[in-house]
Amino acid sequence: MRLLIVESVAMYGAGPALYGFLTLEEKQVYLVLRENVPGAGAKKALELLDKAAKSLPNSVGPWLIKTQNRW
Repeated sequence: MRLLIVESVAMYGAGPALYGFLTLEEKQVYLVLRENVPGAGAKKALELLDKAAKSLPNSVGPWLIKTQNRW
């Protein structure tokens, strides 16, 4: 099993946190959300990723990753 890790440092000195993803697509969508959604930090991006995974078809993830450089 391979686990993809992203490190996030909290703004208020709580120290670094590690977030793990099972697929490259999940990791990339998480990073797109965290970097491009106003006011979204690590926890909010995870929440959005979870909601998207439950409600969107599997074909949306690859589309979102392909368009990340246009945002």
